[in-house]
Amino acid sequence: MFILGLVHMHEVRVRYVNVLLTFLKKKKSGVLVLCLIGEKFLEKIRVIRRMTSVYLRWMLQRLRPGRFQYYSTSNQASGNKEKSSEDEEVTEKRLTHVTFESIEEKNRQSYLQLIQAFETQSRHRKNYVEFITAALRNMKHYGVHQDLQVYKALSNVMPKGKFIPTNRIQSEFMHYPKQQQVQIDLLEQMEDNGVMPDVEMEAILVNTFGHRGHPVRKLRRMLYWMPKFKNLSPWLLPKPMPNDDLEVAKLAVQRIMTVDLQATVEVFETKDVDNVLDETWIVSGQTPKQKELIKLYRDAKAIYIEGPFYIWLRNRCVSYFILRGDALPPPPPDTTNTDGEY
Repeated sequence: MFILGLVHMHEVRVRYVNVLLTFLKKKKSGVLVLCLIGEKFLEKIRVIRRMTSVYLRWMLQRLRPGRFQYYSTSNQASGNKEKSSEDEEVTEKRLTHVTFESIEEKNRQSYLQLIQAFETQSRHRKNYVEFITAALRNMKHYGVHQDLQVYKALSNVMPKGKFIPTNRIQSEFMHYPKQQQVQIDLLEQMEDNGVMPDVEMEAILVNTFGHRGHPVRKLRRMLYWMPKFKNLSPWLLPKPMPNDDLEVAKLAVQRIMTVDLQATVEVFETKDVDNVLDETWIVSGQTPKQKELIKLYRDAKAIYIEGPFYIWLRNRCVSYFILRGDALPPPPPDTTNTDGEY
């Protein structure tokens, strides 16, 4: 910051104005502060205001290239440019908001084709924040919510280099907040679905947001913690989970019965019973001690069925029931002394 001290108006002449113009032309960065006190303050301040406004406009244009666009003064050229930009915007909005819901065959191939079409449809790509938001919302409908390659292709939609912060203030105050937030939402959806990023995903985000971007920080935290929690559970499950309900039920009962290593899991088919109304199955898990306790109950005693209770296997919820009986009477007290006398 360049600061000029207080200068009285009777000392300001035309030569000072020339000196200031030369100073503004030579300096490529910084802010000029000029305090003037005197009789003709209002008259001279207009000159300084024009000079500082021209300089600040040139400096902002230099720091952010492409921020200020200059169009032709002819009405025909500006009209054509506005019309073409409106057509591109309508086309991209149609692609982001309509196409995902209107596709009949929803699979991985059609999902990747939509991403490729968005990347190549226009010369000036716009609305990628809305496109990524709509793509994340429809991932489960296409069955790609656990596919790492699809997340990479979706992250690669954003332009490279434009959102990289140039100083610490921009990096801490979230430079381009909408773009960074939509990328953070993508990473959170990956984390919720158990998809762990790799080095290629990190390279894509570094080229987009820089090393100090908030999405890169989020990804590096995921790379640190997700491998630690990946195999932390003692009950390992197959990946992907089986679609057969019987196999999922077996996995659930095996997890419940791990408290006793002698427990066995059995499957009872209703087709083996006469006069059944529906063909189904029951997965049962019992320990040898539980089987002995069931034999103690006679016809006079009732056994109650309690439930349902729930157990989660990744994204599958399984309901189960338990058998409960009344407590058996306590055995008679032992009147034998410790010395063996009655």
